[in-house]
Amino acid sequence: MEPGHERVKAGRAAQARRDRDDQHEVRRQARRRRDPLRGRPVVRAREHGLTGHQDGDPGHHHTERQREPDHAGLRATWIAGAYRGPDDERSDPEDVQRRAERTEAEGRSDVLTGEEILYARVGGQTIAYRTAGRGEPLVLLHGFLCDSRCWRGQLTGLADRFHVVAWDAPGAGASSDPAETFTITDWARSLAGFLDELGIARAHLLGLSWGGMLAQEFFRLHPARVDHLVLADTYAGWKGSLPEAAVEQRRARCYRDASRPAQDVVAEWVPKDFFLSASPELAEEMAAVVADFHPVGFRLMARSLADTDTTPMLETIDRPTLLLWGEGDTRSPLSVAKQMHAAVRGSELRVITGAGHVSNMEKPEDFNRLVLEFLLDSQRDPAA
Repeated sequence: MEPGHERVKAGRAAQARRDRDDQHEVRRQARRRRDPLRGRPVVRAREHGLTGHQDGDPGHHHTERQREPDHAGLRATWIAGAYRGPDDERSDPEDVQRRAERTEAEGRSDVLTGEEILYARVGGQTIAYRTAGRGEPLVLLHGFLCDSRCWRGQLTGLADRFHVVAWDAPGAGASSDPAETFTITDWARSLAGFLDELGIARAHLLGLSWGGMLAQEFFRLHPARVDHLVLADTYAGWKGSLPEAAVEQRRARCYRDASRPAQDVVAEWVPKDFFLSASPELAEEMAAVVADFHPVGFRLMARSLADTDTTPMLETIDRPTLLLWGEGDTRSPLSVAKQMHAAVRGSELRVITGAGHVSNMEKPEDFNRLVLEFLLDSQRDPAA
């Protein structure tokens, strides 16, 4: 080929790259206008020193600048439907990675108050998460139809005493979808890899609903990595906690709803399945999260609940364990809490008045107070 043709070809390729970059920038600006959270800095863990503690090393994370979070201004940011693009499409993994790399290239960093979305690459997956505070790591594990936004009250309310980390599990929020073969054991392994990426060797685990079952499975696989367990409004799997007919009814409902439009799923589930008595603001907040559900994640998380029975391993839990329940929880009633309390030796059972299944959102102050009382009890001496 003639040299002139080569130059023309190279010039066209360069122009095509510039056009693609311009398109990505237009999309980024559109997201930023539609959703305040899209304009927040996106950083990755290791390059910015966002690591937890290794054994014998007090855990904290570090950024270049520190200031007190502006809690009053956070709520509108959190309920904005943080994971929609300009055409109401969920971000694909390549777009997630492009935004992370663009932020790194621009050298941006910011104070971590829990409102920023960060990203980690774990075993080929993109895992989104939020973090706030300093101290011993406290890892928050959400339920299905939820993501890290459901922990807003804990990221702002527990960060004074702990380094709080809330992930979007694979198949939820801004994280990529898992393979169709994913089981609760695979999620636990992903969680282990995620904590490795953040440099967290050992942590307190707080799991709600499906996240509580995940915490149990993580303990089964990695008991030495767990300090305290807080299991909130959870199950020993549906299979281990509910009658068989109820399990199959729930499975069928979730499989059906996973293929329905988002607005239909919101109408079906919010607020009655989550709260005892939700204010309009709380219902709106939850609706924004549920509307961003991943069909794959919804279906696989429901399948893992239906197929899992952790009852045999409950008696092996030898870490201080708090069972924290909403008194009006209809998804996982108090009878389930009492069964688990009897099975986990030395566990505590505390009940939150006026709360339903997602008690951390419905009664965040009571929830946080009970978690802090449990974790900060100076007489506790977790097994080494």
